[in-house]
Amino acid sequence: MVVTQCPLCGSESLEERRGEYQATAPANTPGGPMVIPNATWHHCAHCGEELLPRPLTKALESEQRRRLSAAVPVTS
Repeated sequence: MVVTQCPLCGSESLEERRGEYQATAPANTPGGPMVIPNATWHHCAHCGEELLPRPLTKALESEQRRRLSAAVPVTS
């Protein structure tokens, strides 16, 4: 993902970040923050906006689905 300018503030202070990405889980998702290891994303040093590439977005969605399916009680 080649990005040169922040879409939120217009600053050209985007930094590529690599490592463990942490996101606050939605209110209906149990388990605390969602952590994705070995991730890559862009962060605007000026306004704090984060631009997530599709693979990271997919990993977060997958983790949310996993948590929600594990939280569903089994009834017999």
